[in-house]
Amino acid sequence: FKEGHSPIPDGAWYTDGSSPGAIAAWTTVAVQPSTDTIWFETGCGQSSQWAELRAVWMVITKEVTPVVIYTHSWAVYQDLTLWLTT
Repeated sequence: FKEGHSPIPDGAWYTDGSSPGAIAAWTTVAVQPSTDTIWFETGCGQSSQWAELRAVWMVITKEVTPVVIYTHSWAVYQDLTLWLTT
């Protein structure tokens, strides 16, 4: 993980997720613009933070090479840099 702004490496994955509430439907998406690849999932019963993490999970479980994740999510940043290591 590398914190910062531009330039964004070629091949970076953009991830996001949303949910209006714990009992509502959630949507998660992972996009890689350099290959025009888009993955998404939907379901019910999870929070927005869970959906954001699910997007990252899709990328790291489907890609076999090292990946670059580009996110604006505080929860994803904390999970990857702090909580995952503990």
